[in-house]
Amino acid sequence: MTTEKDTEAETDSGTETETETDSDDFEDEDDAQAAKAAAAKPGEIIGFEDLGLGEESLKLIREAGYLVPTPIQEQAIPAILDGYDVIGSAQTGTGKTATFTLPVVEQLTGRGGT
Repeated sequence: MTTEKDTEAETDSGTETETETDSDDFEDEDDAQAAKAAAAKPGEIIGFEDLGLGEESLKLIREAGYLVPTPIQEQAIPAILDGYDVIGSAQTGTGKTATFTLPVVEQLTGRGGT
């Protein structure tokens, strides 16, 4: 049985929340991501559309089959789009490359950020 444990720091309150997802409970990764989105707290980022990315990027993300951003994506993409310098650390396979590439493409094409 494989258990995925995400720890996410909430910068406003200084607290950490942990979410455990047992991948054996779901038929595929899409179901697991959908369950994570359903368990999100009100006001919590639950989709890429909440990150401030342009429609073209969102379309490509959907076509690639991604439904829910990872914690590093939730925290870093909006900050990068807003022009902040970001240093991030996350486990291999969590989407760090997309985290930093998507906002840069948005800014270079004039579609996102400020």
